[in-house]
Amino acid sequence: MKILLWLVGAIIFFVVLYYVFKFVFITSLIIALAILIIPILYFTFKKKS
Repeated sequence: MKILLWLVGAIIFFVVLYYVFKFVFITSLIIALAILIIPILYFTFKKKS
């Protein structure tokens, strides 16, 4: 019974960890893209004016 509870706990822990990691990965990817895109947009708008 104790092993079963540990197994369920481990599965829940890994699922939560997976979703947290996925969220962090997507967020960091969006931030990285923003850091790359914002200066490009800024310079293109600066050149137009």
